[in-house]
Amino acid sequence: MSMLAKLFHKPTESPQGSVTSKDLDPRVAVHCGIPSTASILAFDPIQRLLAIGTLDGRIKVIGGDNIEGLLFSGKPVPFKYLKFLENQGFLVSVSNENEVQVWDLEHRCIVSNLQWESNITAFSVIYGTNYMYVGDEFGFLSILKYDAEKGELLQLPYHIPANLISEATGISSPNEQSVVGVLSQPCSLGNRQDREYLNTFLIYFLSFATMDNFLHSLKNKLICDGQHSKPWGISGVINMDGCKQQQSRVGPTENYIIAKSNQLVIMILSKSSYRVLIAYENGLIVLWDITEDRAVLVRGNKDLQLKSDEVVDFPKNASLEQFTDTLDHEQAEKEISSLCWVSSDGSILAVGYVDGDILLWNMSTAAPRKDKQGQKASNVIKLQLSSSDRRLPVIILHCSENILHTHCGGQLFVYGGDEIGSEEVLTILNLDWSSGIESLKCVGRVDLTLNGSFADMILVPNATATEGYGISSLFVLSNPGQLHFYDDSCLSSLMSQPEKKHSVPAVQYPEVIPTVEPYMTVGKLSLSEIVSEAQHRVARTATTPSSKWPLTGGVPSQLSFAEGDIIKRIYIAGYQDGSVCIWDATFPVLSCIFVLGSEVKCKPCDAQIEGIEVAGTNASVSALDFLSSTSSLAIGNEYGLVRLYKLTGNSDKPSLHFVTETKREVHDFHCNSGAQCTAIFSILNSPVHTLQYMNSGDRLAVGFECGRVTMLDIRSLAVLFLTDCLSNSNSLAISLAMPTFPIACGNLDHSGNKTSIESAVEVIFILTRDARIVVLDSTTGNMISSLSMHSTELSAISIYILGK
Repeated sequence: MSMLAKLFHKPTESPQGSVTSKDLDPRVAVHCGIPSTASILAFDPIQRLLAIGTLDGRIKVIGGDNIEGLLFSGKPVPFKYLKFLENQGFLVSVSNENEVQVWDLEHRCIVSNLQWESNITAFSVIYGTNYMYVGDEFGFLSILKYDAEKGELLQLPYHIPANLISEATGISSPNEQSVVGVLSQPCSLGNRQDREYLNTFLIYFLSFATMDNFLHSLKNKLICDGQHSKPWGISGVINMDGCKQQQSRVGPTENYIIAKSNQLVIMILSKSSYRVLIAYENGLIVLWDITEDRAVLVRGNKDLQLKSDEVVDFPKNASLEQFTDTLDHEQAEKEISSLCWVSSDGSILAVGYVDGDILLWNMSTAAPRKDKQGQKASNVIKLQLSSSDRRLPVIILHCSENILHTHCGGQLFVYGGDEIGSEEVLTILNLDWSSGIESLKCVGRVDLTLNGSFADMILVPNATATEGYGISSLFVLSNPGQLHFYDDSCLSSLMSQPEKKHSVPAVQYPEVIPTVEPYMTVGKLSLSEIVSEAQHRVARTATTPSSKWPLTGGVPSQLSFAEGDIIKRIYIAGYQDGSVCIWDATFPVLSCIFVLGSEVKCKPCDAQIEGIEVAGTNASVSALDFLSSTSSLAIGNEYGLVRLYKLTGNSDKPSLHFVTETKREVHDFHCNSGAQCTAIFSILNSPVHTLQYMNSGDRLAVGFECGRVTMLDIRSLAVLFLTDCLSNSNSLAISLAMPTFPIACGNLDHSGNKTSIESAVEVIFILTRDARIVVLDSTTGNMISSLSMHSTELSAISIYILGK
């Protein structure tokens, strides 16, 4: 069930005329695009939601059908880790200040948090549960539980201290060695239901600090609940006489509880018990059995000794090398920087190191195989992406699930490992070990060129993939705030052309309004309650650029692209190159509905209007105003031009009026639909600094940098008046406000009686940079009043009229 909020519009009503504290607490209701400080990704494969954490403590959550949400933490600090509690409507984050936070997606808030006393160096969520592993700088592994009913984040008694690892492995204590990775070993039981049974068993077990505590409680549970032993996958309780006291074959595993005196002993006869892999900074890797409370496999630097011969030539002059076991404890430590499972049964682990190496470890507990010479086969294979002595750390490792069900191959995605100073790429390796890990082959390599500097990547299973046969697609996050999506067909196409660098046209997330290329100089948000004809002619940019877009989760907004849709909000952006873009801002994902270039053309056919050449149309846009009642747009630029556009509506005889102080030209054109430029005014050779439509909509006031103001008649397309400089210091007019005031005046009726008639007059409040306020009659341009604020140190910015 999708749980990402009923998302953005939950209006609350307050008594008319009253102001509450909430009214004075402005918050972001809608955020468009990917934050420029985006740094980390998380994905919920069931609800199909993507979360993007930022360096300043925000989290952007994206679903389907134009669903977006923005979460704010209390502190503007980066996130170390970001994970979904899958299909539960919760998101867990770990900040750089080691605060673990649980977010409720429906209510868009933090519901619980826990400040960790030490530095968290590893974090993961146990699949299908609300349990989490936390590793710290002292080698301590703890387990957290989020209780959704109580809204509490709890630390459980069960833990794995560093000294316990030391005792169990016989290796000197890894004290002061951070836990740098913690992964649940993939379960070989098969389908998702089986894994959920095992997870349920684990959940109950983890609530106890020791096995004795667990057994004692489980005995009481069986005695009290009888048939309710089902959740733990227990197939029966057997006494010492061999007679089953109860029989309820319900679990996927063949577990037996044997009664002896007052003690219960678990005999785990299943194919797999619950194991967790713990990686330490110094290269030690331990496979720990939670249910047996012991280490079942240990790997580390002592296992490394390079064979004299290379097994396989790796593409692009890199190498694939094989190691044999050795007890040489003097082997230099290799510091771990990343890791991931490569095989779906948890038998092969890929580990990235700070020195740029990638080691593939055999984590199978089965008896070791023999090579052709009868010697014990290697437990580890080394991959090198570059033969250079100075290589980048392997920061990211992920393995695709497209062929993992065969247990003998997959695509390994790597960021790092190349020569220091080389071009930044994401490397995809196609691996095959059908003849065993000791005979592993790389059958293809692709270097994917990035758009911007790398931030994070994540693999997502396709929504149509069946259990165990998921085909993965790829999200790549780069700076600043760019999200690209590569579907499985795109990745397959890449792998068909190995040993080449690719910069393929990925599906880019609908971009936020461009502010740099081209450079935005002015922007304006306007409310509009009109039905725009443009939306039926212009292709929209939707959240789902293709049918393979993997994000479908969340509660759908009321977005509909059917005819008759109303554009309730528009955002208008003016740019340095003279162009103007108009965006439908009704919904969280903005869609461009008009692009008005600097050239004087008829839209949407882009026909050049004959007989007119206007200098300065490509100058930087400096002022904008929009009148929603008539769909009229006014654009002022640094050259002093004012362009008037009619965005909707048809005209039988469309024409363009070019008006200067001395002349007036009229040019007819044949395009009678779309955005039409109706007039261009060139009154002063001074940049337009501000402009605003009068409330009546029939006039437009324009303020220039030279300190003069003109009033344009929109109906007759004429200049009504042009003032002299409004300030003694020639200070520019920076802001306009035009309220309407009622005026009562006397009149005589036919009987000679005097009556009172109320009329309205529009005036112009003009603010200059030197803090001088001038009030003009909007009809004649005559000065009504003037006031100087006598500010010698500060510059005025803007003026607004409060109230009616």
